[in-house]
Amino acid sequence: TMGAAKPLLTRDHKGVPMRKRGVLSLAAALAMLGLAQPAAGQKLGSLEIGAFGRYTVFDKDQNLKNAFGGGGELGLFLMPWLSLEVSAAYVPTKDTLQTITVKHIPVFGRLLASIPVTDRVAILLGGGYLRSFYDYGVADSTARHGAHGLVGIRAWLSDAVSVRAEGILQYTPTQYHVATAQQTYAAQLGLSYVLGRAGKDSDGDGVPDRKDACLT
Repeated sequence: TMGAAKPLLTRDHKGVPMRKRGVLSLAAALAMLGLAQPAAGQKLGSLEIGAFGRYTVFDKDQNLKNAFGGGGELGLFLMPWLSLEVSAAYVPTKDTLQTITVKHIPVFGRLLASIPVTDRVAILLGGGYLRSFYDYGVADSTARHGAHGLVGIRAWLSDAVSVRAEGILQYTPTQYHVATAQQTYAAQLGLSYVLGRAGKDSDGDGVPDRKDACLT
């Protein structure tokens, strides 16, 4: 009896199946992404310290007025493009009836990828855990668990100082004291300083361009 027909594999001019060639190409691209070092980048163990201003748009079910606040962040680079970061903010606001003062304090733990676009610009993508505190004064105080996502852009002003502009989505699911899931949005703008960041090294001799007397 005749066996089942086997699918045809398109081959390139060297006789290599195109499917296999595609897989090898993808693997090579991923390896290059993981091994390539940016012209200017953070070393393993570099620390990032930052401060920011923040505008928060609360979920309509919270009956809170949108408000300005501020906060800070601390990051540890695990790779030149990946850091483990903790961040917290303080946002004083009022309920929509202007009768109660509420203090919103979100605390974040996340992995943050800084993907270089040029020597001076990088795309920021991150996400992780959220602990969201709401202090209603004498009325009540609550703490909610959730998750968050971040997308933004970083512009380097020098080898160590950068401007960060970010949008953040905070999500808290239904919990025992919260009847519905809630989504809070925030826009942040701030400055950060990286301790141990290597400057651009055009000739690859280990000496940053700003200190290199012989760029060849």
